[in-house]
This record gives sequence, C-alpha cells and structure tokens, in this order.
Amino acid sequence: MPQYQKVDRDRVLEQLERDLERSLSSVNSYQTIYEDDEGRAYFVLGGTGKWHAIKKNQYETLRKCPKAGLLVVALKEEDQIGVYAQDLGPFLDQIPLPEEERQHLHFERKGKNLQLKEIDDFQLEQLFSFARKGEASELEFTSEETKATDFFSEEAGPFSREAFQLLEGLHQTPRKSYYEENKEAINDYLREPFQVFFRSIAKELPPAITNRLETEKYLFGRILKNDFGQGGAWDYYWGAFYPKGERRTESAQLFLSMKRKYVRFGFSIGEHSGEPTRRFRQNVERFRGRLDSLLAESMEHADLFFGHPEEEVKVQEDGSVQVEGGRGFSEWFDHIRETSIRAYAALSKQQVLTASSDELRSHVASVFQRVFPLMLLAMREDPLPVITEYLEQPLRREEDQPNPAYELDDIERETAIDQSTLQQWVLALQRKKQAIFYGPPGTGKTFLAQKLAKHLIGGGYGFMDLVQFHPSYAYEDFMEGLRPTKDENRNLSYEMETGRFLTFCDRAENRSDPCVLIIDEINRANLSRVFGELMYLLEYRNESVELAGGTSFHIPDNVYLIGTMNTADRSIALVDHALRRRFAFLPLFPKMEVLRRFHEREETGFDVEPLVELLKEVNQTIDDQHYAVGPSYFLREDLDSELEAVWRYEIVPYLEEYFFGEPSNIEEFRWENVRDRFNLTG
Repeated sequence: MPQYQKVDRDRVLEQLERDLERSLSSVNSYQTIYEDDEGRAYFVLGGTGKWHAIKKNQYETLRKCPKAGLLVVALKEEDQIGVYAQDLGPFLDQIPLPEEERQHLHFERKGKNLQLKEIDDFQLEQLFSFARKGEASELEFTSEETKATDFFSEEAGPFSREAFQLLEGLHQTPRKSYYEENKEAINDYLREPFQVFFRSIAKELPPAITNRLETEKYLFGRILKNDFGQGGAWDYYWGAFYPKGERRTESAQLFLSMKRKYVRFGFSIGEHSGEPTRRFRQNVERFRGRLDSLLAESMEHADLFFGHPEEEVKVQEDGSVQVEGGRGFSEWFDHIRETSIRAYAALSKQQVLTASSDELRSHVASVFQRVFPLMLLAMREDPLPVITEYLEQPLRREEDQPNPAYELDDIERETAIDQSTLQQWVLALQRKKQAIFYGPPGTGKTFLAQKLAKHLIGGGYGFMDLVQFHPSYAYEDFMEGLRPTKDENRNLSYEMETGRFLTFCDRAENRSDPCVLIIDEINRANLSRVFGELMYLLEYRNESVELAGGTSFHIPDNVYLIGTMNTADRSIALVDHALRRRFAFLPLFPKMEVLRRFHEREETGFDVEPLVELLKEVNQTIDDQHYAVGPSYFLREDLDSELEAVWRYEIVPYLEEYFFGEPSNIEEFRWENVRDRFNLTG
C-alpha cells in the first residue's frame, strides 16, 4: 500500500514550479498537500457541505503538472460522499462510498451537515482508489470566468472558512502589503463569492424595494483604504443597496458586511450623510406615534439590534451573537438624536458556515424587507403614505385579484377605431412611456386614454389614476412643495409635502406591473413650471435628479403617462418643442363611424345619418381640423329627446365663439334652421 504524508507546502510548490517552469502562485495556500512514495503531490480539500472554490487557472495549472494531483472530498447529500479527483487530467464525478466503507471516515455532525474532521492514510488510499476507478472525463469550462465551483455545487456561498481566515489576516496585518500578497486568494474566496451572493439577494426582494434602490452599480466597498498613500487596508468587506440616483456612502442603505468573526446585515445611513440623517430624525420625531403602531410588530424581534456601533457586537462561546447594552426599537427612537442610525441582524462565523446559501439568502432578504420602512424615513419628506402602502402589499398580494384583461378588440368595439391603429398607439406608448392624444373637442380623447390605460394594466396588479390640469396648477401641486400646517398648539409651520405625481410614483414603485397616470387637458397649465425637473426625467428615464426639497427622484420603469390635449384651446404648434420631443403625439380627429357604432351597439333607434351629414357640413365650414366638432357630444342613449338641448347650448355657442364677428357663417346652423332635418319624436 502506498504511503501518504502531509508535506511542507513551500517545498512541494518549489519543486513543482521547477518542473512546470512557471509560478504556482494561483494555488491557494490553505489547501492540504499530501505526497505519495512516488513523489506525487496531492492537493486535498475537505468540505462542510459546500465545495471549496477552485478557479479554472488553479485546476489547469495542476493538471499540467506530471507530479501533481487534485482530490476534493465533501458531503453532497446526507447519505453520499462526493469524491472529485484529478490525476494527470481525469476528472471523476459523484463516486458514492458504500456504507461499510463510509463508516471508516471521520465525520462529526454540524446541524444538518456532516463535517469532515480528518483523513488518515488508510482513508486517503481508499479515496484515491475510488477516484481512479470508472471512466475519466475532462472538466469543460464554458468561459474564462467559470469556476469549478459551478460544477461542484450551486450552494457555494461567500462565507467559506478561507474567507474568514483572510479577514483574520487583514485584521492582524491591516496593510496593503498583506493585501497584495494574498490578492488572488482575496478575490477568489472573498470578493467574488461575496459579490455574487449579494447580487443574488436582489432577486429575493419585492418590487417595492428593487424599484427604489440601486441593485446593480457601485454596490461594493474597497479593501484598500484611500489614506493618501499610507498603505492601510480594511479588515472587512461590504456591499449595499442604496436609493437610485444617490451615492452609496452618502445615503441610506441596506447593507451586508463581513468581518473575521461575524456578518451583519440590515439598514444604516452612510457615514458621510447629511440630508438623509436630518430627514430620518425629523420624520421619527414628527410621526413618532404613528410609526410605533406601524412598525413595532415587524421591528420587535430578538434578532434585530438598533443604533449600536459595531464595536459592541460580541460572539459568545456557543456561537450566538450579542450586543452589549442592547436597545429595543422603541428605546432607539427615544434617543434618535444621540444614537447611531442603524438597525441590523448579525450571525457569527460558526452560524454562517453551517448554513446553506439558500438559508442565508432568505435570512438576509427577510431582514432587508423588515427594515426597509426605515429606509423610507430617510428617503421621503412625507413617508407615511408610502410606508403604509408598502406594509399593506403582502396582504394585498394574497387577497387581490389581478385586473381583468381588456383587449384591443374590446376597445375597437367600443370606439370604432381599427385595431391596427390601436396597436400602433400601444407600441408608441410602450416605446416612449408617455404620449398625448391631441385633437378638437368632442373626439373622445379622455375616453380613449382611459380605455388604453385599462388595456395596459389589464391582467396585472397595476392601477390607473387621473389628474386634470388648469391654468393655476403648479409645481407644488404636481411634484412637491411647502404647505402650511398647525400643531396641537396652533403654531404655524411649513412642511414639505408630495404632490400628485410623486404620490402616484410612490404607489407605483410597490408594484412591478404597468401603472398609468392620465393628465387631462395637459396643455391648459404652464407645463415648464408644473413639470420642473420632470422635463429632464421624461427624456432620460433611467436617470435620477435631486428635487427642490433635497430628495432624489426617478420615474419608476412601470409608470406610463397619457395626456389629452384639446387643440381648440391651444394649437399643437404652440406647444413647447422640448415637451413635444418627450411625448409621442397621437392624433384623434372626428370620425363619424364612432357615432354610427355607438347607436348601433346601444340599439337607441336614433337615425344618425342626417346628423352625420350635418356635422360634415359644419366641419367643412370651419375648415380647420383642430377646431372641428367631434361626435362625442352625441354619444347619448336618449339623443332623440336631448338633441335640441345639445345643439342649442353646446354646438351653437361653440360656433359663435369660433366665428366671432362673422355671424353669417352660423345662421344656417342654428337649431331653427336644422331641426327639420331630423325625424324627432319629442
């Protein structure tokens, strides 16, 4: 039987480097190396339920060496030991050990996992023997970034023993020199797995969070300090989701931080933050009573710590985490002016090493969802409506039914507009996300806007709303502005309150499906003044801006705007060119088939043809499609009895205004002169 012995790593690597004529710096220093009596070095890894990360370049380096082999032993399932071995190229997968041979291996139970304690010479020979049996297959890599970890297990997470050992090294030697010496290992075992894991948490979060927070760009901290050449290094690694359009270090955030003895995750406000800190403390004091009733149930958990600096976190001998002088949620709010702004959970190294990636991911995502209302306190001047909406979403998802589907052929039946035109309008809306129906009065612009909105939200959980502009409508009404308020002592103060559009967007961010805001009579207000910063965001939908009140704002991806514009009030040619560039303009001019279709569908019995001919004559006299009379005036089930009133008090006054100073143009259209065209029963 060949003999195997642990050997000095440096001696073996030095010999292998001479044989290969290349450096083996990519081979991780934490692997155990055994040598057989033929001088072959086996790099042996033992697992705790997860496969250790082995990068492609490490595997390829070892397989090229005639005197090196690779053996990985770990628990795959509770009743199966997985053996992966590489000996001059072959890579064998999933070799189970029978019960009578598995019992000789030394394991101890750690929760749901079995942890390999040691491998003696007899067991090594067994494992090498199993590894050499069967058909060998080459490990194939699909890209330069692919790791053997991907083939070993999908459960590999960021919290490996190697990662904690590297952080221990950084704690003992917090210098750039240590980082440079271990740069590749830090990247392989700490930075890359951490980043993959942290990004995956975003997939577990609801749209109410991911719609508001940046989950893709600039998420992670640095290990080397920016200390002007002093050569320092941090002894931890961290990442954070933060409000879109803001900077991570200056904003409220949902963070995950890994240190040598534990990990922390939860809510905090960046150390260089000013405005978010002010806003958070002000909102806590302003809405304290309401916040206690809204948040106490989700915050009063033993696993959450409030306001404590990191230095107070202690890991007990049993692996549990305690915080010295711990405060509860209510006490934290009582001292919000003099305490740190953070709420987090913590797990010790022992706890995370015995948990699967799925368990950790679920735990972190759950804490993020519970503390997210605290983020909103730092993000909004008036946070209560959006916090209430956020907290109600889980219940609504269980109880609500999706909006009924509303197809284009349904709109065609109700409006007589052909489906190809409707489809073009929908595509324009989906491409631009904002459109304006324009045309003369009576063409059904608002009616059609509502129908298209109903189509867009059909089958989902979105919603539609309508606001009507008028000449005195202002930025403060639509976006945000200061409003006078009185306290219980009738003292007057001014508070920043959100307008209709910001409130709409806050609601929309709690959903992933389309939400549509209809702006009726959009051209009746001073749009440049009403929209303000929104003029920029309408063109650059992926950007964020800082509003006048100091908060960052972006238009959620699922928000659609549909405006209506009466061209008799203001010609489309007079609309600000910048505004025209930001909207798709959808023409809607009089179409008499709408009139025919309505009375046919409703079975009113009214003969519409004389009316159709009269309206054509009126519009020919007007001779301007932007001022033509549309059919909407006459879409009435009891038109037979109401036609005279509609004509006398709506159509004739409109013509008198248009032909002001030219009375001869309207004489032939007065009721007395057109009445006999209709066979009226009333």
